[in-house]
Amino acid sequence: MEDDGLQGSYDWIHPPAGETEFERWHAEDIHAMGKMWQAGDVAVLAATSTCCKRLLQNDVRQITARVIVMPSQTDRYFVVDDGEPEAKNLKNGKFNPTPTIWGHVGGGANEVDTKWVDGEISQFLSEGVLREVESLRIDG
Repeated sequence: MEDDGLQGSYDWIHPPAGETEFERWHAEDIHAMGKMWQAGDVAVLAATSTCCKRLLQNDVRQITARVIVMPSQTDRYFVVDDGEPEAKNLKNGKFNPTPTIWGHVGGGANEVDTKWVDGEISQFLSEGVLREVESLRIDG
């Protein structure tokens, strides 16, 4: 945190007035965003019904795109334990938690996290390009 000019977590959680994005938002817009986030949680259905859980897993299994699931190891909103089963249900999923102390904003809250995430994504993308080249050699 000191690399970012902060003395501790309090400075990060309580920035000086006028230095946060949300201060420019209307309170009703923030409220609406929160309500949309809550209402859009399909995992709630899966948690309350075995039938819905199976449907969600089957839907996720239909995704054929390569996906990297990178939750922050210290996130308390989207906990790491939720991401691993999601990645396992994806046909081409990779589970790669982000090592960070920054919780929910980990992976982009500071230069160290951003550099790590950029490197992991670059590697993930280059692996896909290599697979595509290999399939062209085999098919071609």
